[in-house]
Amino acid sequence: MEKNQPIEAVILDLGGVVFGISIESIISAWAESAGVQPQDIAPKFRADLYYERFETAEVSPAQYRDHVRDKLGIRISDEDFDRGWNSIYLEVLPGIETLLKQLQKTVRLLALTNTNQIHAPIWRARYSDVLTYFEKIFASHEIRARKPDPESFRIVLDYVNIKPGKAVFVDDNPENVRAAEALGMKGIIADNPSETVQRVRQLVMETSA
Repeated sequence: MEKNQPIEAVILDLGGVVFGISIESIISAWAESAGVQPQDIAPKFRADLYYERFETAEVSPAQYRDHVRDKLGIRISDEDFDRGWNSIYLEVLPGIETLLKQLQKTVRLLALTNTNQIHAPIWRARYSDVLTYFEKIFASHEIRARKPDPESFRIVLDYVNIKPGKAVFVDDNPENVRAAEALGMKGIIADNPSETVQRVRQLVMETSA
């Protein structure tokens, strides 16, 4: 990877980077609808192959609902499923909107998120104000590729038409960050909102000096 290239684009994940998410909220909502305890179904819920295929639109919402209900052994309506599924979203993380507002003046801002057909309309509406800072949002179910698949990153890089070394990728999943770095991008693991904001700002400023 080339050193000290000016940063021209910052690519951010959304959930866990721009806004908070809570898997526990999903489990609690489903448990309440099904009349069971959260601890009865939590161990059964995993991001399995079916989940990954749902995020690339290979599995439909109806198929995914049925898969999860069967896997958890619960019988809830589609409406209760979606209500619980969409309860994952929390508030915009501290400092992120100020950072995006600042970065927008000097670099191109893109988002690359693993998501699905049920979630996407919800986060697009709930966070519509903060999402306006992004030039473009690449959603896995729309581009038919999900992180850490290298193709998902290449789609974004092709769009901005820059070398990987001129892009920063920020994600709360270390595996995704490592995949971006393997392509030559600069990576930042978002494990603390205030530290993430500081590290992104510092990296952009250092390379533009």
